[in-house]
Amino acid sequence: MSDGLVECLTVKSGLIRFRTFLGDNGFSVAQNALVLYETCKDISPSEITNQNVETLGTLLGNVNCYPQHIEGIIRRLRGENIEERRGAILEAEELALDKMNQAYELFRDELVPKTE
Repeated sequence: MSDGLVECLTVKSGLIRFRTFLGDNGFSVAQNALVLYETCKDISPSEITNQNVETLGTLLGNVNCYPQHIEGIIRRLRGENIEERRGAILEAEELALDKMNQAYELFRDELVPKTE
């Protein structure tokens, strides 16, 4: 796990601080990325439901993923192959982590107190 991710996840309890630096849209992307990440962690590839698929599709859209990318993940989630489902969940999780890391990298100085 990257240092940026660890720091970003550490900020989870104070996620409201993102709003000041990212604006409402940027804050929403960061917040939705965190929800997407946590949702991915709770989904089992062997127990995919239509609700899981719809939730992930919505969250992927909320973190500004490309529609073609979302469709590919959704298609694999709805497939019969458990390994493809697992891969789709991991891909969605990685996208969430990337978005959180992007937010962190943009505003690292404001989010992490400086030590002197």
